[in-house]
Amino acid sequence: MKKKSLLYFLIPVVAVLFFIPIYWNYLSHYDEREADRQATILEGKKEEIAEQDRMRQKAVQDALDAQEKRKKEKAEREALEAKRTEEREDALQARLKAASESRRLEEKVDSLKNDVKVEEDEIAKIQADESALRVEQGFLEQTTQKAQQNVQSLTQVLEKIAAADEAAEAARAAAAKKSS
Repeated sequence: MKKKSLLYFLIPVVAVLFFIPIYWNYLSHYDEREADRQATILEGKKEEIAEQDRMRQKAVQDALDAQEKRKKEKAEREALEAKRTEEREDALQARLKAASESRRLEEKVDSLKNDVKVEEDEIAKIQADESALRVEQGFLEQTTQKAQQNVQSLTQVLEKIAAADEAAEAARAAAAKKSS
């Protein structure tokens, strides 16, 4: 049993003796490793902070770019809306002008229609007067021809009467001559 007890005692002692240089090595380089680890952690934090700063800067720049883009889009929308408003106003003005011009032209057309109607009435009146004058002229020409025929007839009748009076005078004179 002594062997076993010796084993129980020697194995831990050997293990401790074997562990001492490892521990000594670990302990002697611990401050350096801890400083390296702290430096690595610090560098990692600095990199993380730098990355966060870059991300913030990028986010700020993206936000500024987006804001600038929104401003441009808003300016474009406002310009487009102003252009559309101006076009609507121009169209409204053109429509009002066209309606006014249409009304004016309709009034002018009505006035001209009235003038045409008055002129047509005047033409119809002149044509009626002309027809009446032609009828009257025809009547006067007929009457003139009848009067000329009557004059010729009366002249012939007067000539016959004068010839008959002369013949009667000559017959009286011949009868008077015969009776004398």
